[in-house]
Amino acid sequence: MDLVLLVVMMGVSLLPGFLSAESVTLTCSINFYGKEYTEVHTITNKVNGQQVDTLLVNPNEGAFHDLSRCRHSSKHTTCPPNYVCTVTGSTIIDYSGNSTSVEDRCAYTLYTNSSVQVVGLFKERRRKDVIFLNSVIIKVLDSETVIQLGPGVKVLVNNTVMNITSVSEGYEGLDLYQDQTGVTVNIYLSDYNLTVFFNGDTAQIVQTQQEMMTDSPVSLCVDSNVTLSAIKSADYSFEGCEVQYSEPDDESINCTTVTEHCQALNGPDFSDCHSIVDPAPYIAACNSTLCHYPDVDGLRCEFLGAYSHACGLRQNSMLDDWRMEADCPPRQAFCNDTQCVDHEFCAEGINEQIMCFCRAIFASDYRSNNTLGDTEVCMDNSASVTLVGCLLEEKGFRYTDLHLNNDSCRGHRDMDHMVTFNFSDSNLCGTVVTANDSVVLYKNAVTGINTSEIVANFDEFHVNFSCYYYQPELQSMTFRIKDNAVFQQVVSESWNYTLKMTAYKDAQHRQPIMSDKDVQLNERIWVEFMTYGLDDNLVSLVTNSCWATNGSSPNEGLRYDLVYDGCPSTMEPSVKVMKNGVGVSNSFSFNMFHFTGGSYEVYLHCKVQLCPNQSQDCQPIRT
Repeated sequence: MDLVLLVVMMGVSLLPGFLSAESVTLTCSINFYGKEYTEVHTITNKVNGQQVDTLLVNPNEGAFHDLSRCRHSSKHTTCPPNYVCTVTGSTIIDYSGNSTSVEDRCAYTLYTNSSVQVVGLFKERRRKDVIFLNSVIIKVLDSETVIQLGPGVKVLVNNTVMNITSVSEGYEGLDLYQDQTGVTVNIYLSDYNLTVFFNGDTAQIVQTQQEMMTDSPVSLCVDSNVTLSAIKSADYSFEGCEVQYSEPDDESINCTTVTEHCQALNGPDFSDCHSIVDPAPYIAACNSTLCHYPDVDGLRCEFLGAYSHACGLRQNSMLDDWRMEADCPPRQAFCNDTQCVDHEFCAEGINEQIMCFCRAIFASDYRSNNTLGDTEVCMDNSASVTLVGCLLEEKGFRYTDLHLNNDSCRGHRDMDHMVTFNFSDSNLCGTVVTANDSVVLYKNAVTGINTSEIVANFDEFHVNFSCYYYQPELQSMTFRIKDNAVFQQVVSESWNYTLKMTAYKDAQHRQPIMSDKDVQLNERIWVEFMTYGLDDNLVSLVTNSCWATNGSSPNEGLRYDLVYDGCPSTMEPSVKVMKNGVGVSNSFSFNMFHFTGGSYEVYLHCKVQLCPNQSQDCQPIRT
């Protein structure tokens, strides 16, 4: 017995990513059970390499299997409609045409069953109180494959960025297809197919079985009236996402004009769709968004496009004739291939240039304080300032055009688009250093000239930043020369450096005075101040004064000045001061003495400060 397999293709014409008569490849494999042709065998239907259906065939009987879902008569062909769920702006329009809106920035389950889960993530853009669909996550539960469809139609498969082309690519039970209109994911399930389309603004989830499953788990696409807390995705919702904000109305928005525009969906350009898809929830979504949010970034066409696309998905054809009448461009994904980070969104900037803007909540503190970045960070003889990349772009400046006082010192942009400028003791980058009695001041600036041929609302850029370092005044750096340990270590928090004061019995500073040895009268001793952690190209250490007392308090009892105003005191002719104000260490020497009146205790107290080398001559001069 000969087996004849007849495959009939009935003029199928579907949307990109769906079956197409021009691109589909059908593979039918026959598995015979038994050596004779008398047993039932299985025909497996595959589309583009993916199994979509099976058919049991008895070789003793004829068999006809319609691979499409269309039915044909002598007069016309009818196809059961797809079930379409639309998520546009903050509105979810379920399979039944009912709708609801998300008012926070959490993630919610749009569709789920035992095999697949589709989650929508929502975020704000220019206003804190208007929410938009930001990205879609598809989890294929059996294979643990996770697909993320993000802004700019960025596609990640298991956290790996994919370069999807116009040719479908298969990943364990699903196909991905991307073109200028967006990205389509076809998921082949046991008894029906699921298709997810996303263009960066609107997502549409298409279920292609002939009858809706009544036992589908609760989700927004099946029932938009479900309590949101019941379908909130803990895996993708961040802490605090449920917080809602309010802002004053945008007085530039004319809601009457918006309503007239949105009502176009009830007009003749869309009349062919009215019997297929109810325009009412799409009009409501259009009104609720554009009456509170500026008409920018292609939104005025997005809601019209979402309706016409839903109509096309329902009847497997595309309606685009309305675009010329509505002054809308051809169907194309907004911000295609423009990638922004989490605190940014893609938008139209100056002169309609596509760029990354700061999200309203993230930028709120910066804008209220009229700043472009964080406060400067001062530490360890270095300083840095970090500016927010999206705030710079909104002002019309590219970070590559900016620099410090020395134009060779450019900013570094990290993966979060934060731009950091810094200088250190190894490269001051034109830093100006000044000082007074209480602080040392480092001053620099981020400057630049706008070289963009497209963005030209600002010609020059200038942001000052500075670091104040308080002078370390050592009022009680005290030791008892006769029999105490002769050094004390002090760390100044502002500079994070160490200062050591040591007494020696020799000019080479090799023999420190030990606590168990007496110091003889008229014996010469040398006192050295040594620092660790300072750069002698930047600052010098100046010993302002040193004096001796007969008690541990620097301000009580008898006092005898040794160093005054950085020079030897006129009270003690044996004092000599070396290298004071020349580098980051200095010393002085004197002949040992003791106080009269019965006490032979001698305590030494000193004050030092830092002097910026750029601003003045740091060597004290007696006048």
